[in-house]
Amino acid sequence: MEQPSTENISLGSSLYKIGRRTNFTTGSYQALRTLHLKSHRPSDQSQSIMVVTEEAAIASKRGLRFSAEGDSGSFIFDQQTNFVGLLFAGNMEMGVAYFTPATILFEDIKTMTGALDVRLPC
Repeated sequence: MEQPSTENISLGSSLYKIGRRTNFTTGSYQALRTLHLKSHRPSDQSQSIMVVTEEAAIASKRGLRFSAEGDSGSFIFDQQTNFVGLLFAGNMEMGVAYFTPATILFEDIKTMTGALDVRLPC
């Protein structure tokens, strides 16, 4: 298994997921780089804040859902079963799911823990 990256995935490439709610699904990679999410403060649900993050998107295949509520946290992988990211949200009306690329996850883990490297077992 190669170390994770979305660098080598071309627009429209097939990506896959096995989720708790929707089981095995396939979609096509969309190279979204920035996502603006409207969120609410835990202490005051009437107050909303805008969160800007670096994410990627997957378009559902026509007539099928890539993800549903309960699938968050599912691994996203490519045709060679390389881990490319972690599913965190979706918009069922738009037929799109959002995932955090593995390279960003690994960099965050290194920053938060002080680790020099993060690897997946082969």
